[in-house]
Amino acid sequence: MSFSKKIIAGVAAVATLAALAPAVAMAEGDQSQNSAASAQSDSTIVNVSFYAADGTLLQSTGWPKGTAFSMYALGVQAPTIEGKTFTGWGFASNDGDVPVDPNAEVTGNWAVYPMYKDTPTSEDKTLNTVSFYNTKNELIQTVSYYAKDKVKFSTYAAGIQAPAVEGKTFTGWGFASNDGNVAVNPDAEVTGNWAVYPMYKDTPTSEDKTLNTVSFYNTKNELIQTVSYYAKDKVKFSTYAAGIQAPAVEGKTFTGWGFASNDGDVAVDPNAEVTGNWAVYPMYKNAEKKDDTTQNVVSFYAGTDQLIQTVGYYAKDHVKFSTYAAGIQAPA
Repeated sequence: MSFSKKIIAGVAAVATLAALAPAVAMAEGDQSQNSAASAQSDSTIVNVSFYAADGTLLQSTGWPKGTAFSMYALGVQAPTIEGKTFTGWGFASNDGDVPVDPNAEVTGNWAVYPMYKDTPTSEDKTLNTVSFYNTKNELIQTVSYYAKDKVKFSTYAAGIQAPAVEGKTFTGWGFASNDGNVAVNPDAEVTGNWAVYPMYKDTPTSEDKTLNTVSFYNTKNELIQTVSYYAKDKVKFSTYAAGIQAPAVEGKTFTGWGFASNDGDVAVDPNAEVTGNWAVYPMYKNAEKKDDTTQNVVSFYAGTDQLIQTVGYYAKDHVKFSTYAAGIQAPA
């Protein structure tokens, strides 16, 4: 019994597509022989669909028409079969799977299947793989061990970090079922390819370590600093922003932090409670010329990038470099 969450392709449709794939490839290959260069430069995206032997879709990969099959197959994991060794991908036919040349150019939409050979018992390299997913069905990590080694689940799960969920405490990994996740016994031997999901319980408020983080950016979308507090402490934005220095902009005066929107930045109320992970940006107004205290600063360094001295003058005074450099002693 498989516990994986799968996308099942219709067997008849898969067989038809698989049978047509070589013919499509040959037909389009004849045409591409007239101009190999044009096939390589064709920007049309074609797909190779990788199926398990039982017709289950594993993955579909798209590349520009004319790309070598080996590029499509990169990173695609063929299912392990006990006592069998994976030998490559093939097209399905009535006489068995026909190997795909890794260097063949993919000229249309292909369907391929894994090919295997018997593995001598002494050389059995069959792997059992556990795939760890988050609650959104996104893969976190896969871990594999040889089936012959009869490894416990706790060894597979060692070091796997379950995603943090606000107000929840991770309790272990489980199999998905219609009645919710069923806990996996850490001491159970992994006997095939498993898909597991994190399980949680509600966290008492006093133990809730969930963080709310505010990320402060400049107007170029470059991160200045992040500040975090526990969500349970209901901290005001003014506390997050304390001590954060907005970049100086010539001719502008900083007015506060805001959320970015299509209509411009929307000011954040300093007394507002931060209720999640926020990204904020500095807001400015035009500075009155008489009050413009913007400074231009020259930093003088030694040849080893060691700072010697910084000198600043008001930008509005239009000071020459010679004035900045006056009295600065260069290292001997």
